[in-house]
Amino acid sequence: MREILVLADGVVAKTFIQWLEKNRVLENKFTVVYYNDNVRSDNKNIDFVKLDPTSFVKLSTVFKPSFSDVFIIMANKTDTISSYENLRRLSKKVHIVLFDRWGFELDDNNMIKLDANELLANHLFDQIPNVPVFAKNVGLGQGEVMEVLVPLGSSYSYRYIGSIQQRKFRIVGLYRNSKLQLVQNNMIVKPNDTLLIVGKPKVLENVFYAIKQKGGQFPAPYGKDIYVLLDTTRELRVLKNTLNQALFLKNSFETKLIIRVLNPAKLHFLNEIKDLSSKSVDILFDYHDRDMHELINSDLNSYNIGLMTLDEQMFAKNINFFYECNKPIFRSGDFELSSIESAAAIMSEEEDMETISTTIFDIADKLSLKINLYDYDPDGEFKSENFTVEHFEALANVHSRKLSVTQEIKNPILALREEKAHLQVLPFSKDTVESGILKLFSTNVKDFFLRVKKHPQIFIPV
Repeated sequence: MREILVLADGVVAKTFIQWLEKNRVLENKFTVVYYNDNVRSDNKNIDFVKLDPTSFVKLSTVFKPSFSDVFIIMANKTDTISSYENLRRLSKKVHIVLFDRWGFELDDNNMIKLDANELLANHLFDQIPNVPVFAKNVGLGQGEVMEVLVPLGSSYSYRYIGSIQQRKFRIVGLYRNSKLQLVQNNMIVKPNDTLLIVGKPKVLENVFYAIKQKGGQFPAPYGKDIYVLLDTTRELRVLKNTLNQALFLKNSFETKLIIRVLNPAKLHFLNEIKDLSSKSVDILFDYHDRDMHELINSDLNSYNIGLMTLDEQMFAKNINFFYECNKPIFRSGDFELSSIESAAAIMSEEEDMETISTTIFDIADKLSLKINLYDYDPDGEFKSENFTVEHFEALANVHSRKLSVTQEIKNPILALREEKAHLQVLPFSKDTVESGILKLFSTNVKDFFLRVKKHPQIFIPV
């Protein structure tokens, strides 16, 4: 048990003692020295001694070497400094916490000086909207704990916690309806939630502004940069198409492009790639025939990649690996993105659709696309109250975008083949990558995602 001495006078001291009474600290024994009766209470767990601490002789009668800490909380400037000087005459080493409202300049390594004006100003500043709120007296006290309110339309809203790329920070808690919830990966962030986040202070500042940003910030929060894989053993037509799509996405999302070239060949094409090098385009060549998966993992660690761009064959052959990367994947199709006018959301499980819904609107905003929601059901068992449709209609109002909903009793693969050129934005789940002969006879729309190669697709991890 630690023994603590409190020199108390004034309103702040009285409130401090009330806190001691309300929050019983059983591991500490408190002795309170006072000289105004309004500070004293009848609490039997605290020893109250009435004397004047500005008198060295009187203070020496109560001070004991066993005191580990002394709190000086007084209303008068002269009394405060006199009490401090008396304590230092009694002990050079005892740890002092001094409540300072006058701006004392004291050089004391065994003292913490709490500036009253700074504390009040900090607390008032924390109440300003759209300002990061850091925990100042937790951990190192350097701002490694932060809480942030998620606004309506945030790029983080309506996302599962597990789908948010958390590099050098962690979302550890969520306040909703004035209650704290410890987060799990399957929890959905909603507008007006307050997130409790832990990480390096500089990183947390960036996270704060990312959360406060409105929609249309894709590929955030999965990352920032566009990444394209070019294997020059592929046909030149495929390479040029994949590169052109990546450049279009880079310009549309106004971000950086990383070009990873595998098996460098086709000298003329390599020269075309080299000509693209700039501040916003990094080009990485592999001349050592390293394993492709090893290279990609290295690039994921070196860059803040938010979207990976691939040709159809590379995606199909390595789909399990790309699923494990936990990044959005753009798979090129027969149509160029520049010629496409609509984004297609093809309904599957409600949870999957809710996870990717905000991303669909973000992509549509950046690419200036209409949004079509397709509900294909060969059995014709459409729900009278469809949560997914209601959810998309609510987001359409937030983003001020027109939403078209189509319901058809039709084989999904045939229906999608007949549709005009569009960009499909799809959930990238474990079910997507699983194969089996039973899928050939399935009526579940998600089992047809990989069989429609005509339209370009963006797979969002869920």
